[in-house]
This record gives sequence, C-alpha cells and structure tokens, in this order.
Amino acid sequence: MNHHTGRVDNQSSSRFSKRLRVLHVIQFFDVGGLERMVHAVTTGALTHGVDSTVVAYLSNGSYREAFDAAGIETQYIPSSGELQLGVSKALFRVLRSGRFDVVNTHHVGPFLYTFAPAMLNGVPQVQTEHSREMFDIPRFRLLGRTMDLFATVVSVSDEISQFRHQRFGRASRVIPNGVFVPPSKNAEKRAAARRMLSIEENDFVVGCTARLAPEKDLGTLIRGFAGLYHTAPHAKLVIIG
Repeated sequence: MNHHTGRVDNQSSSRFSKRLRVLHVIQFFDVGGLERMVHAVTTGALTHGVDSTVVAYLSNGSYREAFDAAGIETQYIPSSGELQLGVSKALFRVLRSGRFDVVNTHHVGPFLYTFAPAMLNGVPQVQTEHSREMFDIPRFRLLGRTMDLFATVVSVSDEISQFRHQRFGRASRVIPNGVFVPPSKNAEKRAAARRMLSIEENDFVVGCTARLAPEKDLGTLIRGFAGLYHTAPHAKLVIIG
C-alpha cells in the first residue's frame, strides 16, 4: 500500500488481519445502474469480510433506503451541484476518523472531491470508471490524465480501458460489470405485463432499461435487434427509459 500516491499494490490485501473497511463515494442515492452496482458490491462484500460505508453528495434519493435495509451504512453530504470545497472538507473529516482502509470513488466527480482528502489522510484510493462520456468535457480531461498518480484506476469494461489507453496513454485494470439477475417473477404479474404491452405469450422478448441518452448506444441495440427480427418475427424489443 503506497500512502504517498494513494495507490493499492498487490500485497495490500495480505496486510489486513481484521475486516476491511471501505468508503464508497458516489453522486446520487437515486436508482441507477451505477448505484445498483455499488449496492450489489457492498452487500455481497459483507460475507467476505468487508464492511462498507456509502457517501453521496448530489441527491439524497430513495435508493438510500435499499442500502440501509441491507445493513450498509450511508451518509449524505448536502451540495448544490456546483464545484464546492465543502464536499471535500466533509470527506476529509470522514477519512480523518481513521475508520477506513480504502476509499473507492465512482465517476469523475467523486474522484475530484476525494483524491486530496484521501491523499492527505494516507488512505489508498481506487477509482472505478463506469463510462467514458464525461471525458468529452475539457475540464475533466486533465483529471483523466492524472488519475493514475493518485489512485488505482479500474474500468468496468474492456472498451473503457481501451478508451483510456487511446485518450490518455494509460490503460487500466478491468473488472467486468455484473448485474444480479433475480429469480423469475410471479407468473401472473408476467402475464399481466405482457398483456399491457400487447405481447403474446410465445413471443421472444428482449428488454432494455436505460437512460435514453447517446452514451447508452441504444442505436446499436436497435440495429442488432432488426437482424434478429428478420429471422424471428415473433421477437419483440421493449425499451424502458
């Protein structure tokens, strides 16, 4: 563990004889893909000797209740959404408590507010990159180039890692994003949902839930489905956004 740069080396895990304590910093407590992933990671980690606290600063949304119900500690730092030193000051106080062994930031904004407090408190940092569109904003490009100086950068897909290599000359470790698939829903609810969408019982349905935004690349999904539809006209595509 290199406290000077905040990076995590390969021998770090062997130095912890007690439960690992991780601080996750996100923007929103609203329902979203990133938030669901952090919820899955923190709840799953409980059985692997890892205790987590999740901090958000842009929205104290309803999904916070899901963390609380799972026994994950949460904190909310009020913020207007503009660049605020108050968020960094609050995170500095949280990390100064000495409770945390690692801080894991998700997205560029949390990294911006956290890297200095983590470095000043000697807490190693992991930065998880979930997307690439934020680096189209000029002021974030400098952060993209310098992240590796302060944190171990992890990407959730090969595509994001390759983008970092092309844009910044720095690839990153890849830990593929995963989504827990719940058991099949009640048959009556499934049938009711199909009736509402005018879908026949034997139709093959492809479903997608995502923000209707360019970075979700729904065009590729639609073009790919068009190829399926030509050979399987009983197929249906349902997009919810």
